[in-house]
Amino acid sequence: MTVRAVHSGGEDPDLSAAFMKTSMAACLLLRSKGFSPRLPLLLSAALLMAGCGGGTSAPQGGSSGVPQINVNAVSVAFGNVSVGSSGSQTIVITNTGSRSLTLSQADVSGGFGFSTRGLTLPLTLAPGQSTSFSVIFTPQIFASDSGILSVASNTVTSPTLISLSGTGVQRSSGVLTVDPSSIAFGGVSLGVHSTRTVTLTNTGVLDLTISQNNLTSTAFSVSGLSLPLSLAPGRSASFAVQFAPNGAGLASDILSLASDAANSPTSVVLGGNGLAAPPHSVTVSWDASNQAISGYLVYRANVSGGPYTPLTTAPEIAWLLA
Repeated sequence: MTVRAVHSGGEDPDLSAAFMKTSMAACLLLRSKGFSPRLPLLLSAALLMAGCGGGTSAPQGGSSGVPQINVNAVSVAFGNVSVGSSGSQTIVITNTGSRSLTLSQADVSGGFGFSTRGLTLPLTLAPGQSTSFSVIFTPQIFASDSGILSVASNTVTSPTLISLSGTGVQRSSGVLTVDPSSIAFGGVSLGVHSTRTVTLTNTGVLDLTISQNNLTSTAFSVSGLSLPLSLAPGRSASFAVQFAPNGAGLASDILSLASDAANSPTSVVLGGNGLAAPPHSVTVSWDASNQAISGYLVYRANVSGGPYTPLTTAPEIAWLLA
């Protein structure tokens, strides 16, 4: 739009800001309807010649130009955002005009999960100067949401509107998988222990953290698992489970792993059988020698535990002196 202001003489040379806004807005409206005004518009003490061509030229006769607002996006789509989480997009506003631009107000309407951050108003931007701030989407429900961010300024096109949209979805989380999910230790003798390895894998799409493990039976124990343990998607960790029976008979327990995964708590079923150790016995046999016993003492008993009687007397030691 080309605007030419002709001073009629004897009046104030500055056009009223209200008249300027009205005329330019009217021109934009007419042009959007396909109409190009040809007749001059007389406004107060100024003669405004308005033609809806292209571009904007500064008014002549004492005016110093107008501010113009430019935003990097007229619409912001956040896509899917987990309920309870937040998505952020950056808006950049630039003054492309030749007079200072003042941002006076920013309001969000029509949406429940949208807000702004980092924009302190009022804010004045010199020609060519920019500012940036964030638009935040924090969905509260599992549904689509939309709104309008309205930025008020001292431009003739104020307010500047930015459409906002996003969808609240259920939070995707980590999934903890254990391998194996059950362990049968079989028969293990008392005083002996058996060890098996368990592997943990995060098969979800977000990080997970294992915070606690729990066992109720003292016959089973865990080693090599340092908590808290964080696993990124696709990552694994291994640890050992031991079975050391503290009595004869069957034993069972459930290893419970607490985490922030979607399937928490995750369990490993444990089982084993304690076997009593057989009694110790030693069988000793003795064959009598047909040679004389000399040089050492021999005791013998006819029943276990004695009494024992010597078969020989103490050996005599002869000293030979040369």
